[in-house]
Amino acid sequence: MRSTIIHPLSADQLLHVWELVQARSPVQRALTLLAAACPDSAPDALADLSIGQRNLRLLRLRASTFGTELTCFAVCPRCSGQAELTFDVDDITVETIAEPAATVTVWSKEFVVEARVPTSRDLLAVADSGDVTSIRHRLLDRCIMSAHYHAEPVTTASLPENVIAAIGQHIAEADVHAEIRLTLTCPACRHPWEELFDVLTYVLIEIDAWANRLLRDVHDLASTYGWREADILAMNPIRRRRYLTMVDA
Repeated sequence: MRSTIIHPLSADQLLHVWELVQARSPVQRALTLLAAACPDSAPDALADLSIGQRNLRLLRLRASTFGTELTCFAVCPRCSGQAELTFDVDDITVETIAEPAATVTVWSKEFVVEARVPTSRDLLAVADSGDVTSIRHRLLDRCIMSAHYHAEPVTTASLPENVIAAIGQHIAEADVHAEIRLTLTCPACRHPWEELFDVLTYVLIEIDAWANRLLRDVHDLASTYGWREADILAMNPIRRRRYLTMVDA
């Protein structure tokens, strides 16, 4: 699946997907979006991608649709000031020859645990599990393949927190794009810190904002010139923007 070709989506295609998934969960929205951009990949195969593999494809789609530059804002944990960071997709992605490891083995004191990296299918399966703690436990149950203490099988529930933390660390190292952390410095107090960059949330929020702007543009142009929506969406964005400046003049 690493060589999956990402097909850039036209304005009409992207708007259709956005409209189609309004009542769906974020994970479902992401899979529907990737299905549209990866028509050569079966939906089941996309659902079984690791979270990092999915995130990488979402970033590639974002780059082909809106460009490679991204801007994030965060609140300083020390002084509550706002920090802004602009970076390129290539700055937060790593191209490797081999696929990320599908499983990890953790040795922690007398515990030996084998686990697989989570997928979107796993996230969908645990989404209705209740609070964050319940979701976490169910996700562990799905992804831990075997656990032993002193060579004797044990349940997931019996694993201590330090072992669970070690499992999470090993999975993050195996699936590098699953958790992307940005290094920021507060412009006001110069405090440095790391912030988790949630690829899925970022891309979906950006598409929502884009769709609402585009619908407003279609409304303005259709109201002014009487053009059909299909013709406006098919128009080159530069030309469409030029017409909008004349509408606003």
